[in-house]
Amino acid sequence: MAVGWEEMRQRLLDRVFYNFTEEQVDASTDFVADGLLDSLSVLVILGMFDDELGEGLATAHARVPDTQSMEALKLFYCRLLEDENLAAR
Repeated sequence: MAVGWEEMRQRLLDRVFYNFTEEQVDASTDFVADGLLDSLSVLVILGMFDDELGEGLATAHARVPDTQSMEALKLFYCRLLEDENLAAR
């Protein structure tokens, strides 16, 4: 079973946004413009989501707005989590 959002959020803070404070990450509404995220980091995030939810799920469904902010990542992850849970039934 996949981890919930709060666990995934902490993993993102630890593995992707480790150079920034939690407050900086939460305050950003555009990770790329604010210098918190680059293309390699996006791939790391999608890989983390795929590892947790199923190979290729995040990479197949990701759109640029899905990685724009922590709130966008949350909505994307929860949407994928819901899809994964429905598929398992």
